[in-house]
Amino acid sequence: MRKAFRIALLAALVLTGVGSLGPTSVQAAPAKIRIFVGLGAGTQPEDKAKQDAVAKLWNDANADLQISFEVVTSDAQTQLKKQLLSIDPPDLVGPVGIGDIYAAPQLWADLTPYLRKDQVELNLQDYDDATLQLFQLAGGKVVALPLDTYPSVLFVNEDRFRAAEVPLPPKEWSAPYKDRNGRLVAWDWDELAKVAQEVTSDTSGKYADEAGFDPNSIAAYGFGSQGIDVRNFVSAWGPTDAGVGPDNKTATFNQTAYLKAFTWLNTGIFQQHFAPDPAGWQTINALNATSPFATGKIGLWYGQSQMLCCLQGATFKWNVYAGPAVPATDGKKISAPFHADAFTMTTQSRNQIGAWRVLKWLNSAEIAQQLCGIYACIPARKTARSEWKKTMSTEYPNLDIKVIEAAMPFLDYPNHEGALPNQSQALDTLQAYFQLIQRDPKIDVAKGLDATNRVIQDIYHGKFPATATPAPTAAQ
Repeated sequence: MRKAFRIALLAALVLTGVGSLGPTSVQAAPAKIRIFVGLGAGTQPEDKAKQDAVAKLWNDANADLQISFEVVTSDAQTQLKKQLLSIDPPDLVGPVGIGDIYAAPQLWADLTPYLRKDQVELNLQDYDDATLQLFQLAGGKVVALPLDTYPSVLFVNEDRFRAAEVPLPPKEWSAPYKDRNGRLVAWDWDELAKVAQEVTSDTSGKYADEAGFDPNSIAAYGFGSQGIDVRNFVSAWGPTDAGVGPDNKTATFNQTAYLKAFTWLNTGIFQQHFAPDPAGWQTINALNATSPFATGKIGLWYGQSQMLCCLQGATFKWNVYAGPAVPATDGKKISAPFHADAFTMTTQSRNQIGAWRVLKWLNSAEIAQQLCGIYACIPARKTARSEWKKTMSTEYPNLDIKVIEAAMPFLDYPNHEGALPNQSQALDTLQAYFQLIQRDPKIDVAKGLDATNRVIQDIYHGKFPATATPAPTAAQ
């Protein structure tokens, strides 16, 4: 028995390579996690070395699992689809925005079980509650943790307000506005229209709310929003969804929020004259400033905080203020359209456990802060914002950072970049009508919106190429 036991033990040692009787053990090659970069930030020439430096931090500390940021600078959507069908698909993709995530939900793995298991380690309390909902798809599938956010704020030309002797908007979200008569009123889109008129001036110095104002010789406008996507603009008016009903089949663009927002803008351009028509935009853009707001020709601009990048050329005093509330809600209901980016795990990843390890690390406070230094973003984690604040305070010493941070709880949900059936054709049709209401002073906004919604309903049902976008319908 003893001899047989010794023989068996020796055989086991040989097979496992243990002890002097076995061969020298060979260390297994480390597993690899590929991170596809190309759908958002991170594709600039100077970004590669910075991302490689972040990868080195992980690789030096994790010999068993090595990562690489693989940058694709052209036709990234097509390249990603090809790679996902290859024998070596990417494990993570990012930074990628809400729109691209919602447009292809089948590409992303459900992180719910990982989040549940590691919720203590992840310290989810470090996020604003609202931001954690951004990447939750229909059915409860969670596909990402937010890396960064870009909340909407109101950019205000303070010099123009002082010249017009108009009180500045509130800086506290949902706070009332004290108008030029000393009254406290709800700060909503209806009040913003009045204020925008008060700071719109013609070449003779008359304002749009004064007798003798000449709408044919406007020198500066009270409000502008050029370049903002149509759903982004309307999202601040509190729509019930992103343009499709809960059944994912019914077009809902003729809902109240769209009708009010489109009517407000059309009236603001052609009757109240506080917003530019196409000719007005042509004049503003001809000034070749870093942004339309930076020309000094616009008093109020409502948009995402990433526009901070384009204000270095501004020669006037400006700052950020609280955005307006949804009309008829006593200033209490606020929907601030958000942009956000994240890293996602692909369903095709061959090593999802390893990918999750890396994904947690990318979203840690220390690394998220470094990544946002590369991508010029606001970290979604509260404890990761110190460097962002320091950078902003250096570049913009007078910037009221608290206004931007205070917008976080008011993000639009459902988000305006939510997926639609046959999305590209649907959005092209909606955008065409949005442009039309900014060109036609006689359009019947409600009838045109109903007609547009019917076309989009056909598109949702797969009936495209769509019929022609409805022609302007003049009010009788």
